[in-house]
Amino acid sequence: MDKEARQRELLERYNRKAVETGSRLQGEFFLRIVHEFDELDPEWTQVWLTWVYDHMYNRGVLHDKTRVLCVIGECVVTTRQSSSQATSARRCASGQRRARSSRSSSKPTSTPGCRR
Repeated sequence: MDKEARQRELLERYNRKAVETGSRLQGEFFLRIVHEFDELDPEWTQVWLTWVYDHMYNRGVLHDKTRVLCVIGECVVTTRQSSSQATSARRCASGQRRARSSRSSSKPTSTPGCRR
């Protein structure tokens, strides 16, 4: 299905203002992701589109580029936190803690606070 046909279909099925806003901001990527969400759960897609692309992106409080930078920053921080938590969980599961220097012993030490 081409871009125009996909957009026409989504405009007929969902919140027009939300679909137009998403298409303006993200182009073809937006149309593909909405199409995928539509196949998975149309009701959730309607709520998501209305909340994010109609209500949030059309508030006019922040410029679009500023809002996108805030979202990118949130994603970076969230990814960093979850990566750090996953690393800590692996260390805890293996009974090791982070080495303090490159010259430290290669022998694993128990991690305080971790249950084995």
